[in-house]
Amino acid sequence: MKMYKSKVGLEFIIPVLCLAVWGIYKSINDKNWIAGIVIIVTFIFLSFLSFGIKYKINNENLEIGSRHPIDIKTICKISETYNIMSAPAASIDRLEIMYKNGDTVLVSPKDKKGFINSLLEINPAIEVKYRE
Repeated sequence: MKMYKSKVGLEFIIPVLCLAVWGIYKSINDKNWIAGIVIIVTFIFLSFLSFGIKYKINNENLEIGSRHPIDIKTICKISETYNIMSAPAASIDRLEIMYKNGDTVLVSPKDKKGFINSLLEINPAIEVKYRE
């Protein structure tokens, strides 16, 4: 089994961190301790979720979080993208994986080349399209 961690992009970290700092500052200024605690807990929870995203290649399956495993033999295309649609990815520097009958999933592995090569070892027929 191979495991790849998700890349966590600054485009995600900076806005969340700025909002958290502003919210904590505002709640301390207003002496609203409950709001401050809620903001801190929410920030910790979001950080835990973001840094905990992993993609596992287990035998001939790609496991992405709680989704059903994807049979790597059904993957037909991988494309680099900056698509911002909701996805199990903490960066907008993503890979779009097309499998089965046009189903897609977006991922953002830290080691994109290693991730792609691991998939190609199992299914060399995958078309890989890099950004120009």
